[in-house]
Amino acid sequence: MGAHRETAYKNSSVNVGLPLSEDLQDNSILLPLYIPMSEEEIQYVVDSFLKIVSTKDKKQLFNNY
Repeated sequence: MGAHRETAYKNSSVNVGLPLSEDLQDNSILLPLYIPMSEEEIQYVVDSFLKIVSTKDKKQLFNNY
């Protein structure tokens, strides 16, 4: 997350450019993991992520969802 892009900091970071941070944010995946998630939900997220990154034919994979 690039804090300078968040709404709460919108007015305090006018004209701030952080190209490395922005590139990392734009090319990252945020996995939905949070405290009240059950072990089963966490395992589903992990299994789904591993399936996506290990599938060679990405078009075929997303046609299944």
